[in-house]
Amino acid sequence: MTFTDGNDLTSGVSPLTYPQDGWGLDGNGDIDLLFDAPRTFLAVDYPGSMRFELFLDGQLVGDEVFATNGRGNFAGVISTIPFDSVVLSDIADPQVFIEDLHFTRIPGPSGLVVLSGVLFARSRSRRS
Repeated sequence: MTFTDGNDLTSGVSPLTYPQDGWGLDGNGDIDLLFDAPRTFLAVDYPGSMRFELFLDGQLVGDEVFATNGRGNFAGVISTIPFDSVVLSDIADPQVFIEDLHFTRIPGPSGLVVLSGVLFARSRSRRS
């Protein structure tokens, strides 16, 4: 993953802004992310409100707004359409802050078969 703005800073602004560990990402206007491979999941811990704009090959494929306030918020999206870049912004503030960023790919069909087999085996072993 690459932060493409060039003006995003990792900062230890305040334990009030970043309550988990005092550190986070401070975006000037927005935070643009470019992934090395398409993703289907993204979540953030953040103060304020958050807007996710999801893109695939430069085309907008999803847009979600979480209009919350205060500190210690968590929001995320799971998309049925893969995305390779994201713009994160705060709809109420020209500055955007992120405490933690979470992302992964949801496994393809073969990975889901393996995962469901593991989950089935665990549920059967707990019943015994």
